[in-house]
Amino acid sequence: MEEIIYEVQYSDKKYLQIMKEQGKEISLYISNSNNTNRRIEKSNPLKNVHSFDRKIDQAISSMKEGDCFTISHLDILGNSMHRILKRLDAIYTKKCSLHIIVQNIFIQPSDTTNAMKFLNYMLKISNVVNDQKKEAVKITLKSSGKKTGRVSGKIYKSKFDPYRSKIMTMHSKEISKKNICETIGIGTPQAIGKYIKAMKEKELTKKPKKSDLKKSYISRKLNDKLSFNI
Repeated sequence: MEEIIYEVQYSDKKYLQIMKEQGKEISLYISNSNNTNRRIEKSNPLKNVHSFDRKIDQAISSMKEGDCFTISHLDILGNSMHRILKRLDAIYTKKCSLHIIVQNIFIQPSDTTNAMKFLNYMLKISNVVNDQKKEAVKITLKSSGKKTGRVSGKIYKSKFDPYRSKIMTMHSKEISKKNICETIGIGTPQAIGKYIKAMKEKELTKKPKKSDLKKSYISRKLNDKLSFNI
């Protein structure tokens, strides 16, 4: 059995105190524990507590039956009840344990109590509520004459835009899309592939700059002159 201790990191200095408290709780827990078969996983730096942490899902997916997932606080599992329940269910489905240090909660895969049944039932209700909300939004948009989905021809910002230079540089070096995702901390290999394709198409349709046209004109004239002299 391996224990995976998961820590969340923030890039914003406002959350420095939260990180310190988390680190303190984990250090105290490790010093009082005899288990040596453990590894510490850390999230990529998140902007704030509302940011989506994709790496925690990767850490849960990497677990094997019988492993234990340890966190300092329950809210590390997500910033909404639906997300927390989904990750709880993912851990339980893999037949792994969950240990929450501060709340002193330890859930084992062998636990068949009414509490676990209740959590599973709450997840099902949460999924239904989410689907109902999405359907209600679609109906509202249709009744007001607005189309659902993206408007054709409209330019949308992508969550990958802040990492565009890094993504394209890594792609040019033939680094796999999976490794690109892990480096920037967001997205999936499929989404990265679509973004790269879109950026390449955008580059092809982009109008040349006046400075580039001028350079091209000068170069062409110089070549013509050299050819004439020869």
